[in-house]
Amino acid sequence: MRGRLRCVGARTPQGLPAETPPVAPVAEPASPDLVVATADPSLMRMLSFALDQMRLPHQSFTSGTVVLQRLLDLPRGGRPTVVVLDVDLPGVDGHAILERLGVERPDAFLIVVLSSHADESVQVRSLLAGALDHLAKPFNVRVLMAKLQRWVRIARHYEVAA
Repeated sequence: MRGRLRCVGARTPQGLPAETPPVAPVAEPASPDLVVATADPSLMRMLSFALDQMRLPHQSFTSGTVVLQRLLDLPRGGRPTVVVLDVDLPGVDGHAILERLGVERPDAFLIVVLSSHADESVQVRSLLAGALDHLAKPFNVRVLMAKLQRWVRIARHYEVAA
């Protein structure tokens, strides 16, 4: 039984000592590939369903304050995280999140802004603040899913310096 752990005192049905399976090391949590932040419950259900169907794992948030803190808490370095960010969030709004991440972590996120404002100035504000794209609601979910699939695939090939 060299090199194996065994449980002292435990016995198998045959009366032999029972072996304890090796304990896997605890890994540091990796940055998620995709984060979705919207306070709109129907939009969240629709996006989560579509992402699940495409087998794109994601983390969901309904508060601007919470998602901003979670994004800032992610480890530095590694690959960028794709973020679907609704402008209309309670706490810190999407534009403020975009602008703060652009200052504090400029290369760590690929951000897609969703907004009910189709106004050109709102779209330009998002893009100038560093958004990868700005989609006005209502938008075509299949088009967004195709874009997200591509952006997650691209993000997996890049490493961000710590």
